[in-house]
Amino acid sequence: MKIIDVVRDPRGIYSSWLTTEPFATLVKNNEFYSIKSVCDSLAANIDFDHSRVFHLVFEELVKSPHKVMKDAYDFMGMTFGMKQLAWIKDTFDATECPEPKPWEIGFTDCHTNSEDVTDRWRDVLSPSDLDAFKTTPSCKRVLAHYGYTW
Repeated sequence: MKIIDVVRDPRGIYSSWLTTEPFATLVKNNEFYSIKSVCDSLAANIDFDHSRVFHLVFEELVKSPHKVMKDAYDFMGMTFGMKQLAWIKDTFDATECPEPKPWEIGFTDCHTNSEDVTDRWRDVLSPSDLDAFKTTPSCKRVLAHYGYTW
């Protein structure tokens, strides 16, 4: 068994939850994870290293999907070919995306500007969310380890 551990900027994860149901309602009602708990979870895994685990950084995937997916397929010992290239073309910086059905909003893979999602947190997180991020040791550790910037 091999594992692909997908890592994402905690601010991106949290802002996604704030703008996607049912997570938005759960966060609003304090019935879901906080930005601090996201950082705690990611920080706890920073030092985990095993030959059967591939750490895939989401922000690197959207910037260089071909390279990151090729690396992931190589790690798994699988062939990277035409089907994977077609998926990348239809998913990242696609020329056209189908209109999502109402129940698919926030859960579609196709993006015409893939990198836009990596900084969306800047327009979504509140000053208190950002303050919590800035003052939480695990968030600082994740920020430094993965090279996330302000």
